[in-house]
Amino acid sequence: STQHDFMIRTNDTIGLKVDYNGHVTMPKQPCFSAVPASQQSNVATGAQIAFGTELFDLNGDFASNTFTAPVTGKYFIGHSIRMQEVDADYTYFLVQITTSNRSYSHIQDTGTYDEDAAYMEWTNGVVADMDANDTCDLAVAFVGGANQVDISTASFFYGYLIC
Repeated sequence: STQHDFMIRTNDTIGLKVDYNGHVTMPKQPCFSAVPASQQSNVATGAQIAFGTELFDLNGDFASNTFTAPVTGKYFIGHSIRMQEVDADYTYFLVQITTSNRSYSHIQDTGTYDEDAAYMEWTNGVVADMDANDTCDLAVAFVGGANQVDISTASFFYGYLIC
């Protein structure tokens, strides 16, 4: 017998494909990954992190450092932010995922360190409830200390629709 792939198309575009081994792919599934195009130096508190290079963006929903949900659903949103020259004198420092519905913060008291951290990497992931056209971005905030932290090009921002 001949084995065939099963496909569902909309306007001659494959929306869902099941191959003869049972692998399911959805080429238009919202999914993105981006990195900074260059190091961001001496980032100010409240600054949005700039992600100028898309590694991939399957549905074209990521632009200007912001993901825009094309459909209502639950989205996994994550980041890995590498910071350099993190001041030990900050009262606190945080990286914040902000969606149209709420914010998710990863906060740390860097005042417990006895010296400035040359490198520090923070990762966080959340499942966010997003409606169609809701947006999501990343920002940093800190209180106290010097305006000296840098965001490295080794940082990542990514997300995808899970249901």
